[in-house]
Amino acid sequence: TLQNYIEETNKTKELQDKNDNLEEELKTLKSTLKNKEETIHKLQSNVDKLEKDLFEMESERDELKQELDAKESAIKELNSSVSISEDYKSKIEQSFDQKLSLLEQKNKKLQQQLTLKTELAESAEALIIELKDDLANVKHQHEFLTEEREFLQAENDKIKKEKTSAMAELDSRATREVNSLSEQ
Repeated sequence: TLQNYIEETNKTKELQDKNDNLEEELKTLKSTLKNKEETIHKLQSNVDKLEKDLFEMESERDELKQELDAKESAIKELNSSVSISEDYKSKIEQSFDQKLSLLEQKNKKLQQQLTLKTELAESAEALIIELKDDLANVKHQHEFLTEEREFLQAENDKIKKEKTSAMAELDSRATREVNSLSEQ
């Protein structure tokens, strides 16, 4: 029974060490979980800002197109209703062409920015999905480790009870042997 006591003590120590390791792993997982939740929140904020910027850029592009249409219409109206000297007409057309070129360049740049921001938003959404999957995995691991910890705690309590019982049995035997030796 002394051997049993030693084995039970060793089992208790092993279980306690395993329990300590699991608690440390659980703390690490909780920290990781918190960091991933913060990252998801930041990414979602960035996606929201990108969507707002995208809307503003599209509105600006529409305004520029309306301005361009209005200027084209004004030039057509001027050409049809007023007899303009060729020189003046040429200058207006040149000015219009320059403005049109600038507007087209600006539109092209806005389109490129729009494409880039769309790609960034898609990338951020993919990362959010990946982080949500990671978060679900961490939560699953957390639940598993919690169940494992509860199981080990129950096993530890059981071993402690058996150890106490074995110690009481040893004490009882030792008392009986001492009494038996005393009577002889």
